[in-house]
Amino acid sequence: QQAAAAAAHASTAAPSDGMLLETAEPYLQDGAHLRAGGADGGELGAKKWHLGVQSRMPPADMMLEIFRALRIVHFEWKVVAQYQVVCRPSLKCVDGLILDGDDDAVGKRASVKLGLQLYKVMEDQYLLDVKRLEGDIFPFMDVCSALLCELKL
Repeated sequence: QQAAAAAAHASTAAPSDGMLLETAEPYLQDGAHLRAGGADGGELGAKKWHLGVQSRMPPADMMLEIFRALRIVHFEWKVVAQYQVVCRPSLKCVDGLILDGDDDAVGKRASVKLGLQLYKVMEDQYLLDVKRLEGDIFPFMDVCSALLCELKL
């Protein structure tokens, strides 16, 4: 039981970059959380994972910041719902010129489609979830990196 308790404690440690957050019951030294279904009597091993960007900014302001960042990194977007957007990199530059479609990297980057959605995780705390809808994983990561670096949440 001590090894399981140590592993459970290690899994609740938050990474330093703040991008992956886990909320779980506090670690109890006596192992009571391993008996009787956890500290609150709930299901054994039930944990909540939040993967995305969290902010205390009001949701309307977060959406404005998302639209600002999408415009800066030259994305096209469609509002699906009040707090949900589908977007992709634009094929047009700032000058209105179309990028060369023969370049393989540009073509793969242009084939990526993202889904962005806001969730309320706690009172006054919201999560921006980024989902890959289309495209290969590495161009998706490149596109996400550009977008997330521009966001000021």
